[in-house]
Amino acid sequence: MKVRATRLGYYGDNRRWPGDVFTLAQSDDFSGRWMECVPDDTPERCTTAKQALADTIENLSPLPKTPRPEPVEDDDETGGVLVDFDPFAT
Repeated sequence: MKVRATRLGYYGDNRRWPGDVFTLAQSDDFSGRWMECVPDDTPERCTTAKQALADTIENLSPLPKTPRPEPVEDDDETGGVLVDFDPFAT
């Protein structure tokens, strides 16, 4: 019986990534929680850890850029620079 992993799972001492196609040793090994049946002529597919990491990195969304506050001159005798920053501003 050939199946496709729909979620991350383990079978046969191997981690199976979504989209991997593999053959079950016994039909009793089928788990509807993370597998779906496919036709027997479907080619087997096995994702390597390196491929899975590359896919994960590719799908990461960049963090939104937060505008930096503009520095404001300090008018007290220290001569330092203050930053006009409101932590509650959206």
